[in-house]
Amino acid sequence: MKSKISITQKYYIYFLAVFLFSIVIVSFYSYFVARNSILERTFKQLESIRIEKSNSVHSYYSDKILGVENLANSEIIKNLFDKCLITSDSATIIYIKNLFQFINSDYNKLFILSNKNDILSYDNQIGKSFFLNDSNKILNNINLIKNKLCNLKQSFLQEFVDYSSNTIKIFLVVPIHYNNSANACIILELNNDKLLKMMDNDHQNSGLGNTGESYIVGNDFLMRTTSRFADFSGKLLNVHTTATKNAIKNMIGNDIIKDYRNISVLSSYSPLKIQGLDWIILVEIDKEEALKPIYDLRNSIVILSLVVSIVIFGLVYIGSITITN
Repeated sequence: MKSKISITQKYYIYFLAVFLFSIVIVSFYSYFVARNSILERTFKQLESIRIEKSNSVHSYYSDKILGVENLANSEIIKNLFDKCLITSDSATIIYIKNLFQFINSDYNKLFILSNKNDILSYDNQIGKSFFLNDSNKILNNINLIKNKLCNLKQSFLQEFVDYSSNTIKIFLVVPIHYNNSANACIILELNNDKLLKMMDNDHQNSGLGNTGESYIVGNDFLMRTTSRFADFSGKLLNVHTTATKNAIKNMIGNDIIKDYRNISVLSSYSPLKIQGLDWIILVEIDKEEALKPIYDLRNSIVILSLVVSIVIFGLVYIGSITITN
């Protein structure tokens, strides 16, 4: 014989199902709302850091270009061509050394290239100034600059990547308009330390936590700045990710992707609009760290749901007996 379900049992099952269903709906809704809020807040934070660092990089190179352009258009440079770019005597060397005292730690070397292929060089690292007649010897990697010299109308930045030694050199080229024509230019090799410091700051205080980082990548998908992770530092890392592909296509966005370590990260990316440098900038943080608060909330919801379910179990049982009686 089939056993019949009593009215008490029916009330118990119906009330318990309604309460548990309500708990599940509210828990899932709370979890996903909180998750989306944290993701949105984190992406806005990454985007804010990216914009701030982009502006810093732009301002840095813009200030360098403006400063050298002012020097290139000064009477001092005109006098230099009138008096000094003729011989390589000691008086000229001393004059040039005193002239370029403005060179600070932001520069490694300075060259003045004339249309006669007279090259004056100042090495900031050894504090020495000298002439070189063989332009190919000192500028063997910047033939592009020499080819552009006759038609050079505006300043530009030029980078050269040595893949064998994993080094990057960035040159600032500024035309010198002498006798109403651009027949010479100032070439500065920039020191990359300032750029590295701008990208590698105090991550704890900048909102990037324990796993966040900001870095620059070239159009060859190689990192131009260093990684904050020790296992990947000291070499040009290949960053062939969804974010870099999009940014190189001049796209701006925020995505959850796999980074160059094959770890899920929240990534904010955009191109860097700097003339002569095909760079992109990315700011990222590990997904696990970014969503840790929501994981803690999820665990709390599960524990609370179990406790409430036990309480409801007892209350429904007592209530169903009372109603049927």
